[in-house]
Amino acid sequence: MVDAVLISVALALLLNLVVALLVIMRRREGDDWLLAVLLVTTSGAGVAALLSRLTYAERMIDIALVLTATAVVTAAVRAAARIRTPPAAAAGQGEST
Repeated sequence: MVDAVLISVALALLLNLVVALLVIMRRREGDDWLLAVLLVTTSGAGVAALLSRLTYAERMIDIALVLTATAVVTAAVRAAARIRTPPAAAAGQGEST
């Protein structure tokens, strides 16, 4: 019973992963791509953790940790960039020539 629930959750996460990848491929510009990248990495980490539990492959936990670390670093870089960017430059009203 537990395995059936884990498999259904893994399938839902895989569907989430595919949808997020489609969003990334469709929208290459704007700020939405970052949220999709974070969704892909965290969904991938969830799938890897579930596969680790279902297949008893301990290496999958390492993959899940790497994907989670990638998501954390991406979010931190984006937050730092948002803090450092002046509001006028972020709105596209920077220097004019």
